[in-house]
Amino acid sequence: MFTASACSTPEKEDTEPITLKILAPKYSMRIQQLDLAALYKAARPNVQLDVVDLWELMVPPESSGEESFSLTSYLESADAPDVLILQWDPYTFEALIDRGLLLSLDSYIEKDQIDLTQFAPIVREALTSPADGSLYGLAPSFFSYALFYNKDLLDAEGVPYPQDGETWEELWSKAEVFAHPPGSASGSISGSTSTKDGSADAPARVGVDRSNYGQSISTVGLIETILTQQGRHQEALLRAIEEGKKPVLNTPERRALWEQFIDLQKRGVLNILDSEKVQEEIAQNGEKGQEPITIIPYGSENSAFIRGKAPFLLASWQQAIELYDIITRSDRFGPLPGQQEIQPFAWDVATFPVDPSSPEEGSPVEIQTVFVIPSKAQNPEEAWRFIRTAHNEKVAKILGQSAGSEGLMTYIPANRSPLAQNIHAEAFWKLAPTPVANGNPSYVSEEMSVMLSQVYQALENAYREARSGHKSIEEALREAEQSLPDELRINR
Repeated sequence: MFTASACSTPEKEDTEPITLKILAPKYSMRIQQLDLAALYKAARPNVQLDVVDLWELMVPPESSGEESFSLTSYLESADAPDVLILQWDPYTFEALIDRGLLLSLDSYIEKDQIDLTQFAPIVREALTSPADGSLYGLAPSFFSYALFYNKDLLDAEGVPYPQDGETWEELWSKAEVFAHPPGSASGSISGSTSTKDGSADAPARVGVDRSNYGQSISTVGLIETILTQQGRHQEALLRAIEEGKKPVLNTPERRALWEQFIDLQKRGVLNILDSEKVQEEIAQNGEKGQEPITIIPYGSENSAFIRGKAPFLLASWQQAIELYDIITRSDRFGPLPGQQEIQPFAWDVATFPVDPSSPEEGSPVEIQTVFVIPSKAQNPEEAWRFIRTAHNEKVAKILGQSAGSEGLMTYIPANRSPLAQNIHAEAFWKLAPTPVANGNPSYVSEEMSVMLSQVYQALENAYREARSGHKSIEEALREAEQSLPDELRINR
């Protein structure tokens, strides 16, 4: 990581006025409460920052009459910025590198003798090109997923704690011990067989709970993540869309996972998300034509894991913060008015489960702010100085003291919050990321983004039909595939 002194003073006396053009969403110019522009101007008073809002370019006012924005065309033009800050997704990042639109940071990193082993592997791997092994970006923070587990429940049943690198099959096997299908007795863990709203579809306890937040752990999203771990199925899907072909959805691999997941949910091994129950109710009421709706009817305090009715939880760092706060508050002050009491319990985390074919790949990763240098930057050296400021070691350590909404710090030693100190936080960054496109491919192609959304919605609808038994898995997938356009022209 960069030393504080390297970012707080100029490397040489330089008073010549410089204009550094930055293309970025305006929100990304602040890391938590830190104003990057003010910090940089204090160190480099001769540099004028010209910040162009990426969102305003991507979504111009309807009355402006402007053509749709193309990031690739912009980076190829004379107006290319010196610094680009954007949200990461594997499709966009690979497309920009393939077109030669980004500079490798390797020479700068080597010159400044930066120890990349101090950076979270999940982020380092995400920002490294598999084609040439070069690092093309840096990011101060990230979000990822892990497997949470209740030590008290596992101890009571004599089930070993999960270890880093465990597979999905190992997780399902452990969860079987605790699973009770909908409507069955709850066993050794007390509780009603219905949810707060009286739904009979939710078991009194389940083996694996999931957060209602996060596309990667919705049922279809989780299946697509596992498919990607197994063999780049999403990459093949994206390539088909890019080439204007209809994506193939009805594959043997997807059918096998759908069959497994439907069985896991029927037997209470894997929970059914509240948002998915709402969608099923909408479908049963004949409102299939409505726009996709995501409703989260209950807060985290009503999750099966937090109520002690599930030994496992798939969730993100954000839920770790909530869980820590809920248990700490309940232990010290009791429940808030109108809320049920939460019994504190011992818990920890292990890495997101893996597939045996790719044991080095774990959780998908969300990186909101990636700093890169376009290949046509007029001031690449100054751009690097700015990136160093955003990744100042001293700043990272200050931000890492609090488990805030900005996520985990990429600079590993900076993660010193009370939460990070009390759990196996390394599980969130230990493995390489599973490259699922959770970002925004419309950076490169709006058509790609639209088509990918259509694919996911078709899969969501088809899975709902298959799980309800209204259609066979093969029939549901075949109809989902047929519902997509035959051809699509993708402009990159």
